[in-house]
Amino acid sequence: MRCLLHDEPCSLQLCHETGECAFPTVCYLSASQPNPTPQELTAPTLEQFPMQPLVMAGNVLRFKENRIVSALLDVAGEHGLDLNAIACMDFEPWERQQLSQLIGYSVSGYGELSYVDDEALAKADKAAEKFIHE
Repeated sequence: MRCLLHDEPCSLQLCHETGECAFPTVCYLSASQPNPTPQELTAPTLEQFPMQPLVMAGNVLRFKENRIVSALLDVAGEHGLDLNAIACMDFEPWERQQLSQLIGYSVSGYGELSYVDDEALAKADKAAEKFIHE
């Protein structure tokens, strides 16, 4: 499917229904939004990057879900911006790492994600070890 507004590949159903870009703040094709500068996309240092607290959900250790983020993702998914669409968009690894935490990803699964770097994984593993021994 091609975006009616930008004549580029697009999976955002809402753009096609309304004739307006549904997500101009994340759509790098939108003429109304300039592309972010490299400085704007610079990854925060690990000390600046907030890590979600850990919780036990049944017998699975997970990052604590931010229910607001999950609700927003549910609504966006109804309009074509689900996790698969997000995976095809141009985001930085640190942004994807944080989203995974915010939606309550399991700590064990987090380490298997291609965009999770060694430093973030080590921080999550250390937090998991501390959680288990408390």
